[in-house]
Amino acid sequence: MSEKNYVKYVKPYLEDIKEWIRIGETQATIYKKLGIGETSWYAFKKKYPALEDAIVKGKQNLAEHIESSLYKKCMGYEVTETKTVTGKDTRTEKITKHIPPSDTAIIFTLCNMLPEKWKRNDKDENSQKENTLKIEFSDDRIKRAFELLYPVPEAKDKKLQKTQKDNKPK
Repeated sequence: MSEKNYVKYVKPYLEDIKEWIRIGETQATIYKKLGIGETSWYAFKKKYPALEDAIVKGKQNLAEHIESSLYKKCMGYEVTETKTVTGKDTRTEKITKHIPPSDTAIIFTLCNMLPEKWKRNDKDENSQKENTLKIEFSDDRIKRAFELLYPVPEAKDKKLQKTQKDNKPK
């Protein structure tokens, strides 16, 4: 593609391109907005560092925005909503709401920031052990009903088998 096409279709929009990337637009969407083809787009990226720089800066801004949003989700935040109340006289009220921290965002962040301390390993030794729950019932009828509803699977280790035998109704 020629330099005149770059100057006409791309160069005046470098700031827009950066903003479009920042808000999550794909490069395919952008070159279609600009009215140029895919081949020309990638040729311009190779030939003109300003275009590649705009894309990189847009991605950095997008990453910063996402990090900021994740931080807010982890810490909780306040939102002010405007509500219009109609009646004899119409008025607007501002209501401040507290959005609590998101457990999922906190877990995600900790697992990624401190993987040694917060890694989730499904093959962990503790998760492979059979968990036993000893429940004492005050009434044998309730105990039998519970065992019918929640049968105990076959035990692999002898201690668990012994516990199951001891807890079976007589």
